[in-house]
Formats: sequence, structure tokens, C-alpha cells
Amino acid sequence: MKSLGTLIKLQKAKVDEQRLVLADKEEILQKLENQMAELSLRMMRERDFASSQNDHDIQAQFGLFIQRATHQLKQLDIARQAALNAVLRERDALAVLFEEQKRYEIVAASRAAKAEAEYQKRTQAELDEVAQIVHERKG
Repeated sequence: MKSLGTLIKLQKAKVDEQRLVLADKEEILQKLENQMAELSLRMMRERDFASSQNDHDIQAQFGLFIQRATHQLKQLDIARQAALNAVLRERDALAVLFEEQKRYEIVAASRAAKAEAEYQKRTQAELDEVAQIVHERKG
């Protein structure tokens, strides 16, 4: 029974560690998504600014900016997809660890219930024996 308790504690530690790993991966994903949103917003602001100007140099610079920004968005999207895949892998790993933890806990609960039933059965047998002895002495 003690070894099962140790296994449960070890598994809980693994689950907690996996949750931390998952949280780190989710944070990376969130940062990438924020960077993409900020870059998209900046692209819209720069487009609005360039379209409001009649200066050809500004419009030419805007074209170069859009090319670089579009390339950067594609790179961020590739990184975001990789981060999303990492998050999904970590979630799957967490689910497996949690399932294993629950399996151990169910076995422990089953053993505890079985031990309690055996204790109750022995106690009842002892009480029945005492009652029979008392009955025989009266009779």
C-alpha cells in the first residue's frame, strides 16, 4: 500500500511538472500571437499614414516596409504554428500523465475499500461470536 502511495505522489509531481512545461509553451504561443497582432496593427497604421501623404518617397518606403513586415508575419506564423504544435503535444503528454495518476488513485481507493470491507467483516464476525457466547451463557 505504501508503494502505491509513493507512486501516486511521484505521479502527482510529474503532472505538476508537466503543467509547468505546458504553461511555458502556452506563454510562448501567446507572445507570438501578440507579436503578430501588433505587427498587423502597425501595418494598418503605416498604410493609413502612407495613403494620407502625397509624398512618393513615403509611399516607396511604405512598399519596402510592407514587404519586410509581410515576410516577418510569415516567419511569426511559422513560429506560431510550431509553438501551437508544441502546446498540443504537451497537452497530450499531460493527459497521459493525469490518466495514469487517476488509475493509481482508483487502485488505491479500491484497495482501501477492500481493506475496509474486510475489517468490517472481521469486526462483525467478532461481534457475532461475542453475541453467540453471551446467548449460550444465558441459555
